[in-house]
Amino acid sequence: MKTLMHQGLAVILALTTMCTSLLIIYSGGGNQKDQPRQQTDGGKEIQRSPAGPGLDGYTGVADHKPLKMHCKECALVTSSGHLLGSKLGDTIDQTECVIRMNDAPTRGYGKDVGNKTSLRVIAHSSIQRILRNRNELLNVSQGTVFIFWGPSNYMRRDGKGLVYNNLQLMNQILPQLKVHMITRQKMLQFDELFKRETGKDRDPNHLSVPYHYYEPLGPDECTMYLSHERGRKGSHHRFITEKRVFENWARTFNIHFFQPDWKPDSLAANQPEMKAAP
Repeated sequence: MKTLMHQGLAVILALTTMCTSLLIIYSGGGNQKDQPRQQTDGGKEIQRSPAGPGLDGYTGVADHKPLKMHCKECALVTSSGHLLGSKLGDTIDQTECVIRMNDAPTRGYGKDVGNKTSLRVIAHSSIQRILRNRNELLNVSQGTVFIFWGPSNYMRRDGKGLVYNNLQLMNQILPQLKVHMITRQKMLQFDELFKRETGKDRDPNHLSVPYHYYEPLGPDECTMYLSHERGRKGSHHRFITEKRVFENWARTFNIHFFQPDWKPDSLAANQPEMKAAP
């Protein structure tokens, strides 16, 4: 699927935390004949990441300098199974910049997902898989830029940031890698973007509530709800689905929720705004 987008590279990066089943093509004008290239030792011509003005919020792990990258056309390749059988590999590889996610491989899947990688955005939860598969994902990456992101406590630079410590070690072992991380300020901007687009707040600073008031040291309510809602085996109580039923009842009958005090939005307010195609 191709979707024209009129946003910047930073928005493309933000999308990688939300997209699961799309191939997105972003075109910023221009043609692909001006793509910078470089030669490998074996004489094979490969794509080099296009330079450009510094991007605020993306800093190098080794030199703390901002990422300099500008693309006229980007392909964001997600990890969805919908790509199998798509035969979009050639189309993807013809794009100036190809963005991939986490540890998604290209070897053996090139016909459908392409082989070229200009930038790889990696979540903190995937770093161990990246290290385990470093021969495929790191050692063979010529000119690829790596951007890591995670919670601020994982990215802290005082020796206590688990992900940051791993990134420093990675940079020492493979100094030729272009390793960057997303700053806390940029992550906060992404949280606001996520909230505007989805209506959901990613702020974790909410009080933890016990599942039962008479078991204050028992499991918290959020953990219990999510585990049952996502469970696929055995007997589960679909708490979140149940709350949606209660929400619909409250729109029809005289029902009021007191603790916490809450009133469901009208159906019209919940319907997404339809935007005209560009």
